Amino acid sequence: MINLDDGNLISQAVNQEGVYHAEVRKSTNGPKKVLLDGEECKYVIFADTNKGYLIRHKTTIDGRAVTVGNEPVFEILFGKVEVTFDGMANKTK
Repeated sequence: MINLDDGNLISQAVNQEGVYHAEVRKSTNGPKKVLLDGEECKYVIFADTNKGYLIRHKTTIDGRAVTVGNEPVFEILFGKVEVTFDGMANKTK
């Protein structure tokens, strides 16, 4: 299993334009939706519109979070990442 360096991800979200983290989003007026190739993604904890990838909680087909032991499982998805702020979009270049 791969462990996420969440501190590094938060640092990127604070210091780079177009990078978003769930913890930073809570304390700011962050994105309302995250889209991957035009489809809304749920349970996203990190999105990088510059590099075109996001990290989200992995779910079963019926929408339940996947865990191994007591640890959540994450998946990294690549593509055209967009985030919306009250109707305004920020897209992957």
